[in-house]
Amino acid sequence: LWTAVLAARPRQPSVAAIIRRVVSNVKRRYYGTGFHADLCITGPGALTQALAEANYTPATRCKLEMFSGELDGRSADGKVVDWPMQTTTLLGCDSTLHRSMARSERYGDLFQKR
Repeated sequence: LWTAVLAARPRQPSVAAIIRRVVSNVKRRYYGTGFHADLCITGPGALTQALAEANYTPATRCKLEMFSGELDGRSADGKVVDWPMQTTTLLGCDSTLHRSMARSERYGDLFQKR
């Protein structure tokens, strides 16, 4: 699950469950467990736990396509398209931005310094 972008209909109960989980984790100063404990606080670990507790299975109506080239005149290394038609690009992955972020500290590295 790639959680860089989430989309839902207004007042979606699953989103409320995710928000409650993240707020609870922060208030309790919960730091997670396991190999990627840093992702359990507000990231995909919290999202996965909230959805599991709510007994909710996300619907996937889009697909990530990796490529190297241009998208709308910008350097791109991927895009998210509607699924199953794959006729509409919903968002692009800016490769220049990805390269610039690779030089900075990763979330996991910052978490270890806490």
